[in-house]
Amino acid sequence: MLRTLDLAAELDVVICPEIHSPTPIKHPVTQNYIEFIERTGTGHFKLMIDTGIFQTVVVNDGHPGFDPDEVPPFLQPLKVPMSDLAEVLPYTGFIQAKFFEIDGNLNDLHIPWADIVRTLRDGGYTGWLSSEYEGRREPYRGREQVRRQHALIRSLEAAL
Repeated sequence: MLRTLDLAAELDVVICPEIHSPTPIKHPVTQNYIEFIERTGTGHFKLMIDTGIFQTVVVNDGHPGFDPDEVPPFLQPLKVPMSDLAEVLPYTGFIQAKFFEIDGNLNDLHIPWADIVRTLRDGGYTGWLSSEYEGRREPYRGREQVRRQHALIRSLEAAL
């Protein structure tokens, strides 16, 4: 990575490795990235946080025979606390806003959006969020789910 920083600066791009399940924020990989950012002082290398690491409940993906008690450990929700997110916000350049299911009342039973939005606002985050729907694959479902996620996030931000 060190050898690419000059080119990243020249091209004005930011390299963002994704912090994604099964890797939480408090993990040697993530901590090494932060140490790299601090050591180099670069603004061209930051973290991409995938909100799947904040998932609190196993997702029923609709496959026949799904049993939440038989989900392998590496697929169990990490339930990363918001305090961990708050600590790494100064090193974060992008949020991959993963979600699985938002109901018609704009409730997400898997990802704690109110806590995430509050933490981002309180931490002064001004970067991007990119929707990543990982729910059931049915015709037109993803489009409606992304619409609901955007409405949910907008309503939470407006309430702050």
